[in-house]
Amino acid sequence: MSQITAKAHQVRCLVLDLDGVLTDNGIYINEDKKESRRFNIQDGFGIKLLKALGFEVAIITG
Repeated sequence: MSQITAKAHQVRCLVLDLDGVLTDNGIYINEDKKESRRFNIQDGFGIKLLKALGFEVAIITG
């Protein structure tokens, strides 16, 4: 096992920024002037898989 693989096996937590990482970095404003963001469903599926494998997942925004 390589050093990189050995270190990767030690990872138990994934910390992500929200804007520009889990979104397309755009803000959408509807006719009621409400803001929303668009997410890729595959990101959500990946996070769900990691959690099912016992990983902690943290999402930071601000």
